[in-house]
Amino acid sequence: MKHLKEISVMFMATILLAGCQPESKELKLTKFIDKHVARVKPLAKELNLAYWQAANTGKEEDYDKSSSLELKLRKIYSDKGDFAFLKRMKESRQIKDQLLSRQLLVLYNSYLPNQIEPKLTKQIVELGTQIEKNFSTFRGKIGVQELSDNQIREILKTETNSAKRKEAWEASKQVGDVVAKDLIKLVKLRNEAARKVGFDNFHTMRLTLGQQDVKEVDKIFKELYELTNDPYAKMKLDLDEILSEKYRLDIMGVMPWHYHDPFFQETPLVLEVNLDKYYEGKDVVKLAREFFYGIDLPADTIIARSDLFEREGKNPHAFSSDIDKEGDVRILCNVKNN
Repeated sequence: MKHLKEISVMFMATILLAGCQPESKELKLTKFIDKHVARVKPLAKELNLAYWQAANTGKEEDYDKSSSLELKLRKIYSDKGDFAFLKRMKESRQIKDQLLSRQLLVLYNSYLPNQIEPKLTKQIVELGTQIEKNFSTFRGKIGVQELSDNQIREILKTETNSAKRKEAWEASKQVGDVVAKDLIKLVKLRNEAARKVGFDNFHTMRLTLGQQDVKEVDKIFKELYELTNDPYAKMKLDLDEILSEKYRLDIMGVMPWHYHDPFFQETPLVLEVNLDKYYEGKDVVKLAREFFYGIDLPADTIIARSDLFEREGKNPHAFSSDIDKEGDVRILCNVKNN
């Protein structure tokens, strides 16, 4: 009987001692991540939906809501206690599980740029939102007539009068006057924030925290330039000769507005093949749906959630968004049948 009591006491002592053992760093990190996700997930979704709404309406109040939610989210990532914990975990080198180690790195890199004073964060977020609103809602003008990006592109595709082409091209650049001053201010604020957390500038910080090496990226683009510059120059000269003949100009008189899109990034319409004619009068959304279905990537739910056609106030460009990382993927674009 006495022997059984001793075994019982030893068993209870073992349980108590086990309960008193300190948690492993991996267990602590797992608990932190679970708590963090539960806190961030609904707010991130709300922010994504607010930004989607703002990009579609162009309304001041929608952009204000997006800005407010971004500040709330960044406040979480600015928590100095949480950052100190993540830094200790990172420097301990005791997180051996590959998934946990990856999550730790992503979290650390998300917290680091937010370790600045709240006032500076607020300035950066609010100014960035204002610039985006001004840029997205701006429409260039020829005289008093406002033009959408699609209308400007159509003029550059079809107009043969150089003076009218110049007006359209310059209208596409008028937004620069609207955002330039604030954009320069934002660059300075972002650089200031980057220096406060140990980087030379915002550009270097973003590349580094995105796990890119600045020198390697520069090397890649230098090599790309060296490989493509001569062939590019030859092809552009050939193109300019065609355009100078078309518009009855000396080749030195070919200007940016003589190309067929404002950013010189689409195939110039000087070749015999006119791809636009294959889409004229067709439903391009239907064609896209059928194409993706044909390669076993049905896009019906994405298309149903998306906003596809241009209207006043809407962002005139295009982007895709994963709203909740659980399947709510949608696209904003400004479709034309070309």
